[in-house]
Amino acid sequence: MIEGGSSPDYLAALTAFARALPKPPDYCLIGALALGVWGAVRATQDIDFLILLDDEQRDALMASLSAAGFHVDTRWAELNPMAKDSFVRLSFGAYAVDLMLARDAFHREALARRRKVTLEGLTIDVASAEDLMLLKLCAGRDQDFVDVASVAARQGPTLDLPYLRTWAGRLGIAGELEYALNAAAS
Repeated sequence: MIEGGSSPDYLAALTAFARALPKPPDYCLIGALALGVWGAVRATQDIDFLILLDDEQRDALMASLSAAGFHVDTRWAELNPMAKDSFVRLSFGAYAVDLMLARDAFHREALARRRKVTLEGLTIDVASAEDLMLLKLCAGRDQDFVDVASVAARQGPTLDLPYLRTWAGRLGIAGELEYALNAAAS
């Protein structure tokens, strides 16, 4: 469970998303809400998912999400035209819901390794601690390094370090991983 709870609006958005999913897209929660499962809880302005869809599934998902009250953020899409094939930003009430479209072997592996967690009675798929760390290191923002260090500190010896190091090498982020692991150990 995500420590510290979550606002009812986040829970409403997560519930609506989970119920609107046509079967069988592979998805998992990533980002700051997933961080609350594996690392330090922190505030966030959005809900992030990694999702694997073909074109037919994408059309069905968008129709289902629209019927459930999600809306494509066309302004964001206009400001981020290079992201159109890899991200979709939706809104649900006051919250942004970002869909990162799985596009490579690492994303498929992360989806295969996802874990089921229960959040205030809702069972949802969440990226594993290791895959969340790798996704955040790929994003490479300052806050992502802090987040990765918090997961490493909290999960400690339960982390699959060979898996982390193998994928970090393949993704070109081996130095970033070692930096975050050292930060967590200090």
